[in-house]
Amino acid sequence: MRIIMHVDFNAFFASVEQQANPALRGRAIGVGGKPHKPSVVTTASYEAKRRGVKTAMSTREAQRVCPDLMMVSGDPRKYSQMTDRLLSILHRYATRVAQTSIDEAYVDVTDTAQDWMGAVGVALCIREAVTKEIGPYVTISIGIASNTLMAKMASDAEKPNGLTMVRPEDQEAFLNTRSLQDIPGIGPRIVRHLEGLGIFSVAQLRTQ
Repeated sequence: MRIIMHVDFNAFFASVEQQANPALRGRAIGVGGKPHKPSVVTTASYEAKRRGVKTAMSTREAQRVCPDLMMVSGDPRKYSQMTDRLLSILHRYATRVAQTSIDEAYVDVTDTAQDWMGAVGVALCIREAVTKEIGPYVTISIGIASNTLMAKMASDAEKPNGLTMVRPEDQEAFLNTRSLQDIPGIGPRIVRHLEGLGIFSVAQLRTQ
């Protein structure tokens, strides 16, 4: 039985900008193109998300729903440096680390953790290291499970700064609490197709 951890930065670009610039902390910000020019929101801070700003929303629409939204130009070099720091931390706790994007990675902690409670301890150590070495405004959500799919769904279950463990014996109960779009790879188009077939939940999908 493997113990797999999915580590995911929360509102990555926006949180990095807030960590780097104290004037942005606590404010509704969107990261995208150059300020005052039409673009789209690449990442919104949680302050902006709570007011209706969404990823890929045009800046015009975002500023309509959140008039005091501050747009910040993206800085790929800065984000890449933060990713490198996270990967360096993860490699301290496992020899097998698989980066899947600039803001997330899978970690096989089977040998390090040895058991499920050990995995929670490893996760807490990783979170503490991120706070100390990257900054308190850059948070991560961590999912722990026996495979990558469940670990990804577990990390998505609680954001920001969540820690969710789904042991094999808890998988069925966990899946029954998830919506169709909580399954990686199922987007709005597939959801509409499934609903047309009378399937509205993961619990229903599992019985088909």
